[in-house]
Amino acid sequence: MVAILNQDKGYVSGQGLINPTLYTLASNATTYAAAFNGDVPSNTGATGNECPSGLGANYCSSASEGAYATNAGYDQVTGLGSVNLSALATAWPVNSGASAALIGTTTTLSAATTTPAVSTNDTITITVASESGTTVPSGTVNLSIDGGGTTYSSSGSTTSVTLTANGTATYTANFAAAGVHTIVAQYAGDTTHAASSGSVSINIAAVSSGKGSFKLGATNVTVTQGSTGTSTITVTPSTSPAYTGTVDLSVDSSNDTALANLCFGFTTPTASGGSVTVAGTAAATTTLTFDTNASDCVSAAVAEGGKHTMHRLGPVKTSQSNTPNRAPLAVAFAGLLLAGFLGRSSRKLRNLAAVIGLLAIGLGLSACGGGSSSTTVSDPPKGTYTFTVTGTDSTTATITATTTFTFVID
Repeated sequence: MVAILNQDKGYVSGQGLINPTLYTLASNATTYAAAFNGDVPSNTGATGNECPSGLGANYCSSASEGAYATNAGYDQVTGLGSVNLSALATAWPVNSGASAALIGTTTTLSAATTTPAVSTNDTITITVASESGTTVPSGTVNLSIDGGGTTYSSSGSTTSVTLTANGTATYTANFAAAGVHTIVAQYAGDTTHAASSGSVSINIAAVSSGKGSFKLGATNVTVTQGSTGTSTITVTPSTSPAYTGTVDLSVDSSNDTALANLCFGFTTPTASGGSVTVAGTAAATTTLTFDTNASDCVSAAVAEGGKHTMHRLGPVKTSQSNTPNRAPLAVAFAGLLLAGFLGRSSRKLRNLAAVIGLLAIGLGLSACGGGSSSTTVSDPPKGTYTFTVTGTDSTTATITATTTFTFVID
């Protein structure tokens, strides 16, 4: 609720302690009645915060050891009451230093590589851009690593960076632990620009043991035509000898032609499929998402929900209807007539007539074979298919495994 108040009233860097503002607004009877709900009037017999019998005045606010009584307005049982946020936002004071309307921003992060090695520096570029106009956002960007404030930067001292004059900043990440790490950047905004956030995921490859093996498992998928479904892929490493490493995953179906308009994506995508990191003895999992809505999959790689890259199983299949183009036929017929007249007029024009005649014949042929077309993209057909997932160690190709699962579109 405070975040909404900050955004609505232009407090781009927060407000600090809001209690004084709350009690100031509550002291106005009209504002209190509109902005706060659930107040219990006095003399209803309602009580709360009862002091257990026998503790005495040292532990209670009165020697009677009784309960606090309810009163109209503030009391120790109900406080100010619950909040009607819409009314509270209307009454809340506007930040006097804020502009009437802040310009929206977009925060994006890109990594020099999304698959660096363990304990290797990786440069993260943060870009904050205005959603409209030509102004450049300024100020600071706060960074959160893996849901917390811990920094893995080699500089090791801060979780915030300052934007340069072109609205960008860089951060050096260095992860000692293998696996997927997420960096979230939260732009605080300035007097002109609104706050925004973005994220990037880094997959730190585990050091490959070069020995051992792993098993693959996958859950079956049933999905309604035109919607999405998921399969959980599990990689279980051997323990004797122990296997560790990054497993590259690829997908194939029993009917790539029928499923050409299907697209898929792993939680951690790669250029050819996905990957999962096995850093210890426990099994590792990843999610394989399928999208059977063909319109979502018309390009080679599309963003699925903004979360990860989707790959298409094959070339987009389309249905096409042709309508003959009549215009070239008319031009061709007129050309033949002109060629006939020129050929009869004089011997000098017969060569020109021959050229015009050839051109007219060419136009006629193109008219018969050409036409305008309309293209539609159809969803993958209903049916039951078998999918094969292949996993291969990223450095030792002989360490590999496969699994199959059933994919049903109904």
